[in-house]
Amino acid sequence: MQPRDTPYMSNEALASDPGGIQLDPVRLRRIAPDLFGLGGLLPGRVLSKKVLEAHLWNGDSRADVVLGRSPLLVAAYSDEFDAVVVLRFDQRLVDAHVEQGDRLLTVNTYRRGASVARDIAQGPYSSHAYANFHPVIADFVAADRLRVERRKAAIAEPEWARAWQLGQQHLATRPGAFRDGTPHRSGEPA
Repeated sequence: MQPRDTPYMSNEALASDPGGIQLDPVRLRRIAPDLFGLGGLLPGRVLSKKVLEAHLWNGDSRADVVLGRSPLLVAAYSDEFDAVVVLRFDQRLVDAHVEQGDRLLTVNTYRRGASVARDIAQGPYSSHAYANFHPVIADFVAADRLRVERRKAAIAEPEWARAWQLGQQHLATRPGAFRDGTPHRSGEPA
């Protein structure tokens, strides 16, 4: 899988496990309707869609698990932080039927900075190289669902277990600290 160098994301910082996933505009419209219609023609929203396309193709694909359905909460894992962020979704906007414990795929991009995002509790295996990560749940916006399933099958069992463990820990220690799961907003700390 070759990374794509785009005006929106350089391929210089190669992901260890790039997503290689194409964005489905119909599925994106369902989960992020504000990126479409007349408002979707605004330059910032057009840019958001292009950034999401590059994000899913070049970003780092990792384990993500469903923590609960009401509300729909998922724990997006990052090996760079050895941590999760918990995303909250409006179940009505998600076209996939999911249950607690289901395995999903997050595609992460990373941001450097002076201090780590307040909702990230770095684990002992953190690289300490970044300040934040932006998770996008591929299962909810991917055009090629087979590619998503193949990538999930390649993730080692310990990573799935770690995502679940850290997600449960987050719920116990930081109740209510959930990011908006909408793809163009999920990089904003809770």
